[in-house]
Amino acid sequence: MRHADIFAGVAAGILTVIAGAAIYRAKKTSDISEKFDKAFKELEKKTKVEIGEDVVDRVVKEAVNNAVYPIVRKCSERIESDVKSDISEKVSAAVKNSYNSINDQLSKEIEKNISSTDMEQFKRDVIKKAKDRIENRFDDDLRAIKNDLEDRYKDKLDDTLQSFNTNLKNVSSIYNSIADSMAVRRGDDHGTTLRIG
Repeated sequence: MRHADIFAGVAAGILTVIAGAAIYRAKKTSDISEKFDKAFKELEKKTKVEIGEDVVDRVVKEAVNNAVYPIVRKCSERIESDVKSDISEKVSAAVKNSYNSINDQLSKEIEKNISSTDMEQFKRDVIKKAKDRIENRFDDDLRAIKNDLEDRYKDKLDDTLQSFNTNLKNVSSIYNSIADSMAVRRGDDHGTTLRIG
């Protein structure tokens, strides 16, 4: 015999054993399942289940709330939308109806105020207020420019002033030297006299 034949025989034997085991297991599982079904049916026949009223009430309330709440919410949203729309329409209609009346009353009131106003005095008041505002604005602008210039050139002005004072002292000391040398040449200590003309 060849190896292939032996291998085929062994494989057939193993498959037969596996098939037998599977059939045996299926039969056993089926028997156990039938026993459980029979036991559950007997238990069901012998057992009486009582549910308390409070449990039933609670379950019913929850079911009603779950079913009714979305409907109530949609209805309230629709009612709210309808009321807002209705109010908006009524307000718009009222404004349109009273617009002409208000416009006429306002025009009459303006005409009355203008006719009783002294136009020359009104012009003088407007001109004075405009002039005051321009002056105030000009003063503010001038102050701002002055402050800006002071900030920008303060150091330069201080340096220039210091330089001027130094130069003035130098010129003064030069003139004093000249005056002293002239006084020494003439031989008098009466001071220096400058004559022009």
